[in-house]
Amino acid sequence: MVHENLNEREKTILRSIVQQFILTASPVGSRNITKTFDIGVSPATVRNIMSDLEDSGFINHPHTSAGRVPTDKGYRYYVDSLMEIQTINNSEKGIIDKTLDTKIIETDEILMIASRLLSSITKQIACVTYPTLDKGILTKIQLVSLSSTRLLVVVSIQSGMIKTITLEFETEIEIDKLPNVESLLNERLNGLTFQEIRATVKERFTDISVDEKPVMRLFINSVDKILKM
Repeated sequence: MVHENLNEREKTILRSIVQQFILTASPVGSRNITKTFDIGVSPATVRNIMSDLEDSGFINHPHTSAGRVPTDKGYRYYVDSLMEIQTINNSEKGIIDKTLDTKIIETDEILMIASRLLSSITKQIACVTYPTLDKGILTKIQLVSLSSTRLLVVVSIQSGMIKTITLEFETEIEIDKLPNVESLLNERLNGLTFQEIRATVKERFTDISVDEKPVMRLFINSVDKILKM
């Protein structure tokens, strides 16, 4: 969340840039703003304010002669502080409740349902994607035996998301070794980001015992798949 404070004129100009860029997908110039929006200031004043917003990282421009476009920081400030929030009506709430009143297991299914809901309610094309999890923080790993050669890995993330993946072994798993392996994984990986784990996982388990090696080796070899969404 962006915590910087903007004065009212800066907020007005940033709001105008974001809204106009969303509508046109073209860089927004000062004259365009004064013609499109009744803001009560001259193009020269708008240019000065745009310069300040650019210095603060809220907007930038593709090349020297172009107008400005919002940055990620600008969009975030707009969403957090400037966008007018419209409440959904009872009918739309009913659609959401009815649609989500089902047993959803797979993450892909949740995203598909969320996309359909957004499209239905907004009457617009909707797209829902996974969050970037390189900076997701691991909170817990659980190992569940599915059979003598199949292991379920349950990965819990600080954001509340959970991922499950099944690992296949060429030989039978020693079930009694799983609690020790699970404890060791949590002890050495919890609190780390996915990016940190992928980069250092081999070094963190160079001292594992012979008994724990088969499960740990498969986990390490599969870590890119396990920690990817």
